[in-house]
Amino acid sequence: MSDHSSPRPGRAVPADGYLDDAAVALLEADALGGDAIAARTLGIAMRDRGLYEDAERWYRAAARTDGGCAFGLATLLEKSGDLDGAEQWYAVGAALGSLECKTNGAMLTARRGRPQDALRVLREAADEGDDVAANALEHHADITALLHNVAEDVTAAAQDEDPEEALDLVESLTEYTGWFGRFPDLLDEALALFDRAAAAGASGALISEAFLLDDLGRWDEARRVLDEGTRRFPGESRLPYVLGLMLREHADFTGAETRLREAAEAGRAEAQWSLAVLMLKRRRLDEAERLYRAYGEQAGGLDEPRDFEDGLRLVAQYRDEDPASDRSDEAIAALRAAADAGDSAAAATLGDVLTDCGALKPAVLAALLPAAEHAHARPEPDGADVALIERVGSLCLRTDDEFGAGKWLRRAARLGHGEAAWWAGNKSDEYGDPHEAERMWAVAAGNGHPFCGWLAGRAMVRRGAHEEAEPLLRIAFEAREREPALNEAAYWLGRSMLGRGRPDEAAEWLRTAVSVHGTVQRGYTGFRRASLFDPRVDLAEALLELGLDGEAGPLVEAVLGDAPGHGAALALAERLTARRGDGQPAGTP
Repeated sequence: MSDHSSPRPGRAVPADGYLDDAAVALLEADALGGDAIAARTLGIAMRDRGLYEDAERWYRAAARTDGGCAFGLATLLEKSGDLDGAEQWYAVGAALGSLECKTNGAMLTARRGRPQDALRVLREAADEGDDVAANALEHHADITALLHNVAEDVTAAAQDEDPEEALDLVESLTEYTGWFGRFPDLLDEALALFDRAAAAGASGALISEAFLLDDLGRWDEARRVLDEGTRRFPGESRLPYVLGLMLREHADFTGAETRLREAAEAGRAEAQWSLAVLMLKRRRLDEAERLYRAYGEQAGGLDEPRDFEDGLRLVAQYRDEDPASDRSDEAIAALRAAADAGDSAAAATLGDVLTDCGALKPAVLAALLPAAEHAHARPEPDGADVALIERVGSLCLRTDDEFGAGKWLRRAARLGHGEAAWWAGNKSDEYGDPHEAERMWAVAAGNGHPFCGWLAGRAMVRRGAHEEAEPLLRIAFEAREREPALNEAAYWLGRSMLGRGRPDEAAEWLRTAVSVHGTVQRGYTGFRRASLFDPRVDLAEALLELGLDGEAGPLVEAVLGDAPGHGAALALAERLTARRGDGQPAGTP
């Protein structure tokens, strides 16, 4: 159901599936002339490059007449958060005969709370042969049956006054979190079962329910479940403890403190430890010390006690900070206000504080996004802006949001961030967009990542862009002492010089390549090592260009001694024989 497949055959699409700059230029002309395949291919390419506005423009160029373009546009809008627009274009594509649009549109309809409409359309799509629709229907039916069975079993457990059995039954439902996200009607039934299990005395069912809701991005509901649970089960210290941990993960440190303290005062030792850690991270060191010592007093009675003395050492370490950082509610609020107003430095500090205090990546990402938007909108972003943009992209990547990662990391790459450019180059190479990969690797090479100089330079030599390759390969070779694998750059520099008609310089580089080839070989294993180039062949070629046949001959002989069928070496041997004029193969006495 993804439009991330290779483009369909078309006049402007290269047969090998790679989309270089020349192909892009041809595609643009065709797309502007009404070629839907060209428009769709450009939409995919621009999307993969993180240029989502350009991708949208090309998809729209043919979306009213081509189901593939309508599908690409709808998925792009859906991932961007424009659900109304996505639903509209899925409908357009479905009317044009796109089964992918029909199925994806139905799944979006289900997520938006219209399950009966969705199921009707999924049945139509399944009847028309869409396997994804058939699979969705099968899962919906299976989970519906499972919910019915669990409901009966929970009723029986309640009648038997067996809360542990009730808890086990509803906890099994968490295996289907993804499908509950796709079909909220099923989720509603599941949530009712968690509540019934809790009514049977299984307080842990509310914790499982909260985890399920939180995993689905419904934190406010998860918090409400646990809040109500602490009132329903006032003697159950695990509920406020878990709520405190989740509040901390969502960057509500004051709420976390309240709930952790409640659980600690109820005798839960791990809550006391977590509260001590929170106080330490917020630099309330006297309180952290007191809590660590109190934990230590009861550690002897615990099965697996924590090292409270390590906590005391950290308290002493933080007391020596100069100046001690202010992590009060007021200080964090001030950082948030400054970040929201576009202060990238404040946003960076805010991200560090939230992370150190225990907030999880989605909460940190949400806090940094406003400042990152400001940073990207500036005519000339500074270093702090670029670092923030990259950080947001990395957070997207680590929270499995590759769409957001593509947007923000490629923005950072185009602004000169080396690590972001390396990632972008690798992705473009994976997508079959070699020139974009080279551009990104070149940015990375010029910003502290010489390995990317080798990646870009090697790719350029292979396609004949020898002059462009040279400075990048020199960056790589100069870093060989730090990264021995980059000795290989000498070989590609030699090839670059041969390609530019400079055999004297080529011979110098290729002599170096021969001398370091053992080091290069150690970076390869298996088939890749067996098929690795032999720089002696290329050196012999350069020497022949210089008329140094006497030096080239023994090199060719040595290569053929190791690999009698080496095609390039055999061709050089024929050249040497022809130049000698004696009819004897090179290396013959």
